[in-house]
Amino acid sequence: LAMTQQAKVVSVVAVVLCLLSVSVSATFFRVEANNDHCFLENAEAGANIGLIFQVVEGGALDIDLAITDPSNNPVYEGKREREGRYFFVAHEAGTYRFCFSNKMSTLTSKTISMTLTVGQVETEKADPLEAYVTPLQMSILELADGLSAVMIEEQYMQTREKVHRNTAESTNARVFWFTIFEMIALVTVSFYQIYSLQTYVEVKRRV
Repeated sequence: LAMTQQAKVVSVVAVVLCLLSVSVSATFFRVEANNDHCFLENAEAGANIGLIFQVVEGGALDIDLAITDPSNNPVYEGKREREGRYFFVAHEAGTYRFCFSNKMSTLTSKTISMTLTVGQVETEKADPLEAYVTPLQMSILELADGLSAVMIEEQYMQTREKVHRNTAESTNARVFWFTIFEMIALVTVSFYQIYSLQTYVEVKRRV
């Protein structure tokens, strides 16, 4: 009995260590103009499914999203969205489809950052070792679940910060080049005015 309990403790600690050592990373992909990009994910009935995405680059930073269930019924449809966080419970087992559409664009491609998670279904069958899980071990398991959620949120915030930084840098570049163009135009107009004034004075003297 003691050996069984020790094995249970070791397995719990191993799970937590694995979660601590693995970082949640987003998937980056490009959707070409007038094209779709779809992902297929298998899920059991009752599983929690989460999708977090953000348009990182391209055009007006918008994309169309469609989520369909195994029976090809729409779960969610969004038009011209810049970012989104959607969570739902799979009502039937099978393959769920997540499609990003860039058909509103004829020339510009879009770069998307996406994190897709599918949870495990909790079975009602009792675990014979459940009686030996102490409150401390249960707290560790809950902490592991919370840690996974925090890592996903951290990845989302990093992607969001990257988008805002790219937007700020693009705006600064546009302001810089507009200022250069404005200075060149001002200098050109000034020289033209000086030349016109000199020409006018010379003509008056001859007269």
